[in-house]
Amino acid sequence: MQHEMPSEHLLKFIKDTQEAAPVAWKKPSGGYTEAERWIVTLADGRTVFAKAAVDALTAGWLKSESRIYTQVQASYLAKLLAFEDRGEIPILLLEDLSLGDWPPPWNEGRVQKVMDTLEAIASTPLPSGLPSMEEAFGNSMGGWRRVQADPLGLLGLGLCSAQWLEEVLPLFIEAEERCDLGGDRLVQADIRSDNLCFIGDRTVVVDWNHACVGNPKLDLIGWLPTLYFEGGPAPWEVNTQEKGLISLLSGYYASSAYKPEPRLGSTIRQLQLKCLTASLPWMGYTFGLPVY
Repeated sequence: MQHEMPSEHLLKFIKDTQEAAPVAWKKPSGGYTEAERWIVTLADGRTVFAKAAVDALTAGWLKSESRIYTQVQASYLAKLLAFEDRGEIPILLLEDLSLGDWPPPWNEGRVQKVMDTLEAIASTPLPSGLPSMEEAFGNSMGGWRRVQADPLGLLGLGLCSAQWLEEVLPLFIEAEERCDLGGDRLVQADIRSDNLCFIGDRTVVVDWNHACVGNPKLDLIGWLPTLYFEGGPAPWEVNTQEKGLISLLSGYYASSAYKPEPRLGSTIRQLQLKCLTASLPWMGYTFGLPVY
């Protein structure tokens, strides 16, 4: 749902909680969420980032995010300014990060900062109310079995041969089904450049609606394909040990990237295709396979 200006309810909430009237607003760039998002300028010169639900799905996402922002205090989080969860339209007000440095480009120092931040996230005491990784991503598992049942979608992308796929599928399926999602660590579960910001000496991670409890290596493995096509190191140069997670995510891309976009204006399939293009050679290096 597109809005020409913030809703009256959102503007009133900002005025009441920030004790200053909103006087200007603009839409932020980037991101894949359908939620209503604005960077709002207040009469006293401050700016805030506002995110409001537009339907039941985005309402659920905002409630999930609020578990992190209301229970965790960390430099890798945007500062929470206000949260409302009354009625059907949750609203989240956060520190405005629009003047921060959003990658790409990448360099060795920036990559290390994100690596250190992932360690900090995994070491954070767990907030209450988060789902397990199995609960959060159960529907995304089994990608390589879906490819086995209907390989034409993947083959139609022209990224691998039918012979190669037939030979490697049993290996990929076994590795995916042995994947260990269990654990007791905080996982952001959506690490990529448009969710990362460098501001001062902080590395800030945004969009916590998929946060869960489980194997913290998911954040690293999930980030590496997008890092690669944005000029960072190749995934296989960083990690080939997590065979289960690499198989799980590559199977998800392989069983999704060829599908139509889920809604008008969506570009999620384009992102998945890029990730798949990086993930297939990663699988090759991880399993010591011949060229596909």
